[in-house]
Amino acid sequence: MDSFLSFLGLAMKAGKVIYGADPVQLNAGRVQLLLVASDAGHSSARNARHMSGKFNITCLNVPYGKNELGFSIGRKPCALVAVTDAGFAGGLIKKLENKDINPTEGGLQFD
Repeated sequence: MDSFLSFLGLAMKAGKVIYGADPVQLNAGRVQLLLVASDAGHSSARNARHMSGKFNITCLNVPYGKNELGFSIGRKPCALVAVTDAGFAGGLIKKLENKDINPTEGGLQFD
């Protein structure tokens, strides 16, 4: 498993990840980073953009599909994964940067 997905799994084990159809609505005050699977449906991605803008949450479209995200956190496939800890969120962003994926360019960050 790649280092980004392994780190996401570690965040899950630490209790710093929530997942599901709309985790932002459930925990708007706690979410630091919202990850959107590369194969998320249009509606899920649109909802993530809307909610992240509303609550000023960084929202990234990551280069991993629903199966990969779900597997990394020990769950079924999921389109959206929210990280509730700033340290884990920063670490995940750095891991994307280390893969030569700039989370602030190339359509990865929603405004």
